[in-house]
Amino acid sequence: MKALGAAARPVVCATARALGRRVAAWAGRIGARRQRAWVFGALVLALLSALSWWSLPRAISFVHVELGGIAYERGLAFQAGHPQEPNPYFDRALRHLQKAVAFDAGNAHAWRMLGELYLALGQNESARWALERAVDLRPDQPAYRILLGDAFDGLGLAPEALEAWAAGRGKIWRKEKYLVNLMKLADAHIAAGDPLSALPYLRDQVLPLEPGNLFALAVVVSTYDGLHPEGRDPFVDPYREALAYPELEALRMPEDPRYAHFQAKAVQLLWERHYWEGTMVARLLRLWAWQAHPGALALASYLCQAEPTNGTWCLLVAEAQWRRGELAAAESALEQCALRGEEWLRLRGLVALARAREEGSRELWEAARQALAEWQLAAPDDLMPVAGLLEVTRQLADAQESSRWQELYMAMTSGVDVQVAAQALGVPVEMVRLGPNLVTNASFAQWSEGRPKDWIWSFMATGQPWNKGFFLGGPEPAAPEGPGMRVDCLWVQQKEGLEPARAGFWHYDEERKDLRQISLEPGRYYVVSFDYRTEDVAGPEATVWLSYKPSPCWAGDLRLPPTGGRWRHAAFACGPSQEGDDALRPLLRLFGPGSAAFDNFAIRVIETAPR
Repeated sequence: MKALGAAARPVVCATARALGRRVAAWAGRIGARRQRAWVFGALVLALLSALSWWSLPRAISFVHVELGGIAYERGLAFQAGHPQEPNPYFDRALRHLQKAVAFDAGNAHAWRMLGELYLALGQNESARWALERAVDLRPDQPAYRILLGDAFDGLGLAPEALEAWAAGRGKIWRKEKYLVNLMKLADAHIAAGDPLSALPYLRDQVLPLEPGNLFALAVVVSTYDGLHPEGRDPFVDPYREALAYPELEALRMPEDPRYAHFQAKAVQLLWERHYWEGTMVARLLRLWAWQAHPGALALASYLCQAEPTNGTWCLLVAEAQWRRGELAAAESALEQCALRGEEWLRLRGLVALARAREEGSRELWEAARQALAEWQLAAPDDLMPVAGLLEVTRQLADAQESSRWQELYMAMTSGVDVQVAAQALGVPVEMVRLGPNLVTNASFAQWSEGRPKDWIWSFMATGQPWNKGFFLGGPEPAAPEGPGMRVDCLWVQQKEGLEPARAGFWHYDEERKDLRQISLEPGRYYVVSFDYRTEDVAGPEATVWLSYKPSPCWAGDLRLPPTGGRWRHAAFACGPSQEGDDALRPLLRLFGPGSAAFDNFAIRVIETAPR
């Protein structure tokens, strides 16, 4: 060993010098010679140190692993920003890692890195080949087995993937993929006409790992009920309760689109076996479409084929495609839809406007103008088509039409605010001036971590002291001046002795980490105004809350009339305020199933100007 090391030193020094030149040249090209100098130093030091106890091939293998790792990390960063472009860093990493295993076939880490790179390249068979060697060399490494399970998963080998993940504690690190493969095996038994054989996978493995898994619950309940003489097996009553009120986790947006496939299949089964009514399914489909959930389009398409005369499903196919940005497909779906009422006109207008924005041709802007004009005739009090026509006519440089839509839009929004203010003060509208908006981020234009800046999620649907409910909040791009803020509700419980379930967004002070308070000046009048839209609600479930105590405005929740899917403007005058009045802390929320969206929320002091 010592003789080999001594003989190898001249070769190693020459290799180190060559590597140094390459590293320095690389660093110079990216303008960071000094910052990258540590790479060369570290490699040379590691190489020379290794010679005291390693053979030359192992030392060179080590160097190639380190260089391959650097290139791999850079390749991941490049892939994140340029997913469709050839990745030169992955090519470089592949060359280094292939050389690493060629110089030392016993380097388990090199095989693991090579397998991980093949996974990133989508070459699952090559990844399996490399990772099996890594596991053979280091069977005690859980990470190697988890990655081997990923390779089996990519090859569609569910039993092998499950075995490898289980051996590597992958039930935690690959939970979603692990569940997908269990559901794949169960689904194969169901497709073969033997749902009973699917139960051990779903009842004994999936549900203990994820108690709310919708596919497992649907199959287990429907299978046991199908075997029971009365069609309702009491054994699965606890599972039945979970089906009636699915939790957010069961219907979440998954990372793995295959998981979404099984979510959609579960809803199909629940609809076919009459566990869920059509209203529940349609509500979920609208929520999924809004999220661009991968299962929305598959589920809507299935329902449209199952009930071709039900225009709701056809419209939801188009909505799912529009929300996903598949605009040509959405147009085609709308053309095939027999139901051509206001909702059809709305979707056609929104799709046409999205296409014009995306492609920008005059022909498409003209098509959008035509579609929006027909929508506006059908819904003259809806702000959305008017805002769209204003945008379109500006793009087309049609000054006369643009001025007309601008005047109409202002009359429907700020004009209403001024009229309400003038009535409160008993003065002509010409004398009214409104102060600046006291609400920050009132148009919900800025978002961070799933909530609007200066607003915070309020969830009052936990089971104590409120009833339980399924609520979800987020941005609504399809608002008159977009984006707005939206709250969806799938279901609520109504148990006696508990307060109604509700959720929404409070106005929030980011610095104080507390609700933002809007103090009122004694003797002043205010206008509270906003745009809002409700869909699929049973009544006045959308509300605006301002304060606990009686104030110049109102205490508790002001319930808003349903809008039937139209965007409307609301304005209320408050005053005069008095010393000691409670500060306003706006809260926009929803109490029942359906959806509510808000935009342009404002609280302004009313001022007057001389005649």
